[in-house]
Amino acid sequence: MEELVTKEEAYWLRQLLTNPHIGILVTDINRKIIFVNEHLCEGIGYTKEELLGNDSRIFHVSDKLYDAFFQQVIQKVQDGEPFSIDYEARHKNGNTVWITISGNLLESKTEVLWTIVDITDRVEKEQEIKKLKERMEIALAGYNAGVWEWNITTGDIYISHEWKKMMGLSCDTPSHIDTWKERVHPDDLEDVFLYIENALAKKETKLEHIHRVRHNSGEWIWILARATVIYEESGEIRLVGIHTDITSQKNIETELFHQKQQLHHLAHHDALTNLPNRLMFHEQLDLSLQWAKANKKRGAVLFIDLDYFKEINDNYGHDVGDIVLQIIAKRFLDKVRMEDTLARLGGDEFAVVMHDISSKEDSAILAEKFLEIFSDPIVINGNAFHLSCSIGIATYLDDTSERKSLLKYADMAMYKAKEQGRNCYVFYK
Repeated sequence: MEELVTKEEAYWLRQLLTNPHIGILVTDINRKIIFVNEHLCEGIGYTKEELLGNDSRIFHVSDKLYDAFFQQVIQKVQDGEPFSIDYEARHKNGNTVWITISGNLLESKTEVLWTIVDITDRVEKEQEIKKLKERMEIALAGYNAGVWEWNITTGDIYISHEWKKMMGLSCDTPSHIDTWKERVHPDDLEDVFLYIENALAKKETKLEHIHRVRHNSGEWIWILARATVIYEESGEIRLVGIHTDITSQKNIETELFHQKQQLHHLAHHDALTNLPNRLMFHEQLDLSLQWAKANKKRGAVLFIDLDYFKEINDNYGHDVGDIVLQIIAKRFLDKVRMEDTLARLGGDEFAVVMHDISSKEDSAILAEKFLEIFSDPIVINGNAFHLSCSIGIATYLDDTSERKSLLKYADMAMYKAKEQGRNCYVFYK
C-alpha cells in the first residue's frame, strides 16, 4: 500500500506538531475539537482528554466573545482565506492568555487547522507601557509637557494628546516621525539626530537634549527632551520620553544673561565716553603683563592728561566739557591698535595699555599721534577750543614688570611732561 506521506513530509509534520512554541488545534464543522498537540495543552492548562470531543468554546473568555470571534473569521475560513488575529483566550485556571491565532480550512472542507502562539508577555508589556504613558500624561497635564515613543527600528511613533496640545496641534493630527522632525529648527536638526546616533552607538540608556521646535502658530519654542532607550532582545530599539516646553525658562535665562552683560559693561566702562574704565584698564594690564612675562615680550603704559581742560569746565560748564571729552576720546580711539586698551581713568585723565610692542619707539609713535589730534581745534556751538595733552610712558619689561611700579613710573613721566611745558611726551627713562 502506498504511503500517505513521504518520510520528509512526516519529518516536518512531527516538527510542527511537537514545536514547543506553537499550539496546534483541529476542529470539525461543528467546532468540536478533534486534535490538539501537547504544547497547546500546556499553554491553556487542559489535558488532551479534557479537550478532545469538547466544544472549542472552552478557550473563549465568554459566549459573547466566542460568537463575535466566529462572526469575524467564519467567512474567511469558509472561503479558504488564511487569517491571523491577536485574541484574548482563557486558561483553565480562569486567567487571561493572549494568543495570535491563525486558521486554515483543510482539503476535506469539514475541518479547520488552527495554529496558536502565546503572546501574553508581549501584550502585558505593551499594556504596562500604555498604562505608564497614561499615568505620565495625567501627571504631566498642566505642566506643558507631552509623552512620546519612537521605535527606531520600525519607524513607528506615538505622540500623546498633551504633546500635540503643547505644539498647538489638534488631537487627530497623525502620529508620525515627520510631525516632529519637520518642526525642529533647521539650525538644531542635524545636532539632534547626531546626538541620538552617538548615544545609541554607545548603548546609552538615558538621553537629554535641548532644542527648538516650531509651534503651530509659527513661533519657535524651546524643548527639553528626556528619553529612556529600551534595547529589546529582538534587536528593536525604542525611545520613550517626555518633551517639556521650557521657553519661559529660556527667556528668563536670556534676559538674565543680557542683564549680566549690561552690568558687566557698566562695571567696566566709563559712562560718558563708553571707554574701558579704571577697573577694566587694570584687568587688561594684568593680562598683558602676564603674557609679556611668559613670552619675554615688551609692552607699554601711557598716561595722558589733558592740558587747559579745567578752563573749559570753569568758563563753559560741565555739559560742554563732557562733549569735549567725548570728542577727544573718539579721536584717541581712532589712533590705537585693536590689541591695545584705551581707558578713561576719570576727569580728564586717559591711559593706554600697549600690548606686545617690539621696542619703546612703538609707544612714542602712538604718543605723537595723540599729540597731533589737537592740531585741529574742537568746535562746539561756534566756540573753538584749543587743547593739548601731556603724556608719560613706562615700558615693560624695560622699566619694570610689576603693575604698581609701572603705573607709578608712567604717572611720574606724565608730570615731567607737564613740567617741560606740556604738549609733549616723556619716557620714565
